[in-house]
Amino acid sequence: EKDVDALSQAVEAGKAIGLAQDEVDHAESAIETIEAEAGLRAALQEATTEDELLPLREALDAARDAGVSTPLLEEAEASMWRLQLKAAVATAVAIGDSVLLREVMDDAEILGATRSEVSLWAKQERRGGPGGAGR
Repeated sequence: EKDVDALSQAVEAGKAIGLAQDEVDHAESAIETIEAEAGLRAALQEATTEDELLPLREALDAARDAGVSTPLLEEAEASMWRLQLKAAVATAVAIGDSVLLREVMDDAEILGATRSEVSLWAKQERRGGPGGAGR
């Protein structure tokens, strides 16, 4: 955040002394990218600890809009797919749909998760969620 504040102050100072508009635009774009990366990092941390899909999806959209393309973006996308798979498993277990659960397992393999991971998620859901303590 300090870096963003310093860069923002530098941009304002540059505007005050007549810095070329294309340079101002470039600096403002850099600020937007830094902020989007920071938001993505925070959302990824939240998603990792709390299985929160919506904040991660919103942060991914903002990061893509800002042109972020780093390994962090790839990690966040993988986490988003994993969270979506876990949500699909939860739905299949909740409604008792074994066909849907098998489809999710097939999708999981395509997306890089293993059948054993999906089976574990299903067992946890049957026991009441990730902690397995019952609901």
